[in-house]
Amino acid sequence: IKDPDRGPWIYKDGTLSIRIDLMTSGRAKYLRAEIRTRGPLPAGGFAYQDPTGRKRALPYLVARQNKAIFAITADFVAHRGNDKGVMIRQGKVYHDKKKAPTLAVLPDGELKAYEPGKVTARQLQAMGVKDSFAFGPILVSGGKVHKSARSHPLRSGNRRSSIGMVEKGHYICIVALGGFTLEGLARLYVQNKCTVAYNLDGGYSASMVFMGEQLFRAGYNEDF
Repeated sequence: IKDPDRGPWIYKDGTLSIRIDLMTSGRAKYLRAEIRTRGPLPAGGFAYQDPTGRKRALPYLVARQNKAIFAITADFVAHRGNDKGVMIRQGKVYHDKKKAPTLAVLPDGELKAYEPGKVTARQLQAMGVKDSFAFGPILVSGGKVHKSARSHPLRSGNRRSSIGMVEKGHYICIVALGGFTLEGLARLYVQNKCTVAYNLDGGYSASMVFMGEQLFRAGYNEDF
């Protein structure tokens, strides 16, 4: 790490490499993580270890509990008020709903986004999916900005947590401090040559964790 407060933050072993950079777009700052893997994705998609799916924990504590090298906030399993899609964590189905788009992690590392109601937990499990997320909207599909990025109710500027795939084994994650519209975020993923990208639960909880340390948490750590 050149600067512990500003990065870049780098990890590399025989099968996984991660580089995180603090970047700017206009006046807005964001963390961009580029992840490359050989073979299937490492184990991930963890949730706080609670059978009811109702308890909560800070992101860095969940990451430490699971000995994660890297983590971002995804969807909000325990929240009962927002629209749900299909939420699976390490094979356990928490929600099997049709109101939100779903992002599935296939066994070969492909990220696949589904429109609301287009896939069920049973179908995903039959494909070998162990982890899926439901928040949205879909930002990029087929390498182009998805229409929902322009029309979604949460499209105005906000703090963001998100993930995209360039190809299998090559991923981009962006956690933004603020000021990003959904369309602006989608365009960042297109610029990074992502074929698919998906908006996760951002706002006040948006976080990125590296080696057990929370690099950025909107609302608490805005001193970049």
